Amino acid sequence: MGVYPAVGLKQARDKRDAARKQLAAGIDPNPWRPPY
Repeated sequence: MGVYPAVGLKQARDKRDAARKQLAAGIDPNPWRPPY
């Protein structure tokens, strides 16, 4: 989702809601990312 304070509360909530919709549709909201 991002690092505070770069991501505001509203933006974090919007991303959370989008991830929940993806989960409900059977889609993994956290695709593979290369390790840091």
